[in-house]
Amino acid sequence: MFCGDAAPYEAASQGQLSQLYRLMGRLNEAEQHIQRARTIMERLGDIRMLSNIYHDLSLIAAARGAAAAAGTWAEKERDVDAELEQRAHGDAGADRCWSYSRSY
Repeated sequence: MFCGDAAPYEAASQGQLSQLYRLMGRLNEAEQHIQRARTIMERLGDIRMLSNIYHDLSLIAAARGAAAAAGTWAEKERDVDAELEQRAHGDAGADRCWSYSRSY
């Protein structure tokens, strides 16, 4: 849904770039891009993409051997997933129609 703000699309692009860099083993670049995506989505208050972002941050931390950081990001991912599930089955207005998927 395009509402005149290109920021969500920028965040999605940053997320895709992060995935590519992570797959190439370039973790610093991957983290830079996913952090940009996180900043945008947190600023917008749109939690739907945050689950993916936190998942990717967890993968990057795990690839670096930072188990504690990976666990922290995974916990944030679970929290967002739980909130999305609650919104899907509760009184969440427009979010009720939104279908969650692990893609950008």
